[in-house]
Amino acid sequence: MLQGIDVSRWQGVMDWTQAVKGGAQFAIVRAGSIDNYSGIAYADTQLFNNAGAAGLLPVSYYWFFRPNQPVERQAKYFVDLVLNIRRDFPVWCDIELAGNASTVRKFCELVRQVMPIGIYTNPNTVLYLLKGSKGWMADYPLWVADWTKPAWVPKPFKSWSVWQYSNLGNGRKYGAKSKTIDLNYGKEEFIRE
Repeated sequence: MLQGIDVSRWQGVMDWTQAVKGGAQFAIVRAGSIDNYSGIAYADTQLFNNAGAAGLLPVSYYWFFRPNQPVERQAKYFVDLVLNIRRDFPVWCDIELAGNASTVRKFCELVRQVMPIGIYTNPNTVLYLLKGSKGWMADYPLWVADWTKPAWVPKPFKSWSVWQYSNLGNGRKYGAKSKTIDLNYGKEEFIRE
């Protein structure tokens, strides 16, 4: 099992040398999202600073997906952002909001035409916030956010590839400007495949 962190603009400018010294063995970086009111897609303000992690440890990227915004616009913008940045394992669709599971499926299918993708979510979102058929999700790797031990893997998923087990990691230890940072376990065969 590898120790990882996930980061976004909320961590400020990361010191990736300190992150490695602190014990980070992989990183997942927020690429961006889409504004819920204007429908304008945007890059996370720290994306390109955080892409520097790729020189020090395995890295991947996630997109904060909004099911009520145009799927094609989000998929194209995300792919264009990360296509030419080093990626060491699949990118992620971060789904935490209520909506129809079919929009998540369409986003994942569009991205998967270009690069491998998995789904970041939590049991509550899968069970209660996403409506419609979800059996197709089992075809994607799962990055589960669940702060209980052992991690609760929501159906239809069978197991997790990455487990976000805490949002209270010591940010300074891992080179963040923020006091806290999200902590993850990653299966070595997945991160280093």
